[in-house]
Amino acid sequence: MNHKISFNTGRLYTSLGQVITVLILDQNGQNQTMFMDHSRGIGGMIEGIPDPEGGPEHIARWVMGFYDHGKYMPENEAMNLERLDTIHIVRI
Repeated sequence: MNHKISFNTGRLYTSLGQVITVLILDQNGQNQTMFMDHSRGIGGMIEGIPDPEGGPEHIARWVMGFYDHGKYMPENEAMNLERLDTIHIVRI
């Protein structure tokens, strides 16, 4: 089952902060997490998935742990992820 969220880290890359959308791909043996940093124009893929039951803050911190340390692969398909209307505020 796929799970999608959008969150704002509060980092000042734009006047609106840093908005990121995450799509957790957990189906047919595919365990990957795709993300799009709308504020910086960076899309990527992380091998593995966070626990979606952990909620938006858990997912955001998990993704940012990989993103901040460059532990992801650039992914053109991620550039197509649209942000959701609901954007969770997660100060990171």
